[in-house]
Amino acid sequence: MAAWDDVIDFDNVGDWPMDLTGWLRLLEQSAGHEQQARGEQLVRDCLQGSRIRTYHCTRLLASEVEAIKRKGLRPPSADLARDKREAASAARRPVPFWAQDDPSDKIWFYHRRADLDAAIAGPMLRSWGGKELLAASRGVVDSAAQPYIIAFDYPVKELKYVFRISHCRLETRIINQYLAQSSTVAPEDTAFESYTDKPVQVEETDIIPARDARFSALSNYCDELHFQAV
Repeated sequence: MAAWDDVIDFDNVGDWPMDLTGWLRLLEQSAGHEQQARGEQLVRDCLQGSRIRTYHCTRLLASEVEAIKRKGLRPPSADLARDKREAASAARRPVPFWAQDDPSDKIWFYHRRADLDAAIAGPMLRSWGGKELLAASRGVVDSAAQPYIIAFDYPVKELKYVFRISHCRLETRIINQYLAQSSTVAPEDTAFESYTDKPVQVEETDIIPARDARFSALSNYCDELHFQAV
């Protein structure tokens, strides 16, 4: 059943906002290129006022979890790299001096629960430092940190959307996911990630550790498969 609120949980099409569902139904019934283009524009406009269920997969030291509760998620930067080095040193896992900072300035997110699978999100949950930040430190700090999924709702218009190495349109992924209810859609046609270069405030309850039941409901990742008990 369509919902009155503005949150899009990509996996639960039946709970998408009522106005979005209405435009998608109209688009599905449209005939001709002009009508379809108009329908896509209406979906695009509708999405700009919505929020989307968002997941950030990461591996953190205990002190970093507390920092996120206070300051939120921060894009990679020289300041963040310094803070991570200090956190690692305090945990008696100093980062090698040659480990480089991440120049991307991006926080990366998933939106499909299928992407939280150990085969896809596993590297983010297994490796302290994320996609690139202090990448050469992997193996030094990893076993002292713990995996977390940070799950929250975020404004659609504040994110940039990517498939593989190119930007993509969220409305196309939304339309394909909707059509997949009644027709065959290739998995890659609904696949995407997103990023922001701005800090993101989250609630303490958004930070889900591996021991939380919600973590296992989202991911089949298991730390014991990758690390010996410390």
